[in-house]
Amino acid sequence: ILIESNVRQRNEKLKTLLSSSDDIKNDLKKLKTNLDTANNKIKSSEPISCNENLHGHVKKIGQLKQIGNQVKLYEEKIEKIRQMVNNLFQCSDLDLITDDDNENGQIFRKNVYAIYNETILIRK
Repeated sequence: ILIESNVRQRNEKLKTLLSSSDDIKNDLKKLKTNLDTANNKIKSSEPISCNENLHGHVKKIGQLKQIGNQVKLYEEKIEKIRQMVNNLFQCSDLDLITDDDNENGQIFRKNVYAIYNETILIRK
């Protein structure tokens, strides 16, 4: 009964992690949409009449590219978390025993903490 209770608690924590990674993914989609909109505005802007305007546009395009690269990085991290969570769900019940002396239990806990820490880093 204790093992089943611990397994249930772990499954709830993992579901919470999965939903938080979905939230992050949705935030990134909104950010990407905003970037695309900003990029289109830059592309469709009036012809540039002086070097100052040119410099401003080049700087904005550089910033957009940098943010786009960050979005890709976050998407890769989210996929990594998703894979780690899926791997945990594939464990057998015996692997979820919470004894401190149990090697599988220790490995499981390390993986849960790794996923949690990765999620926290992305949130920041």
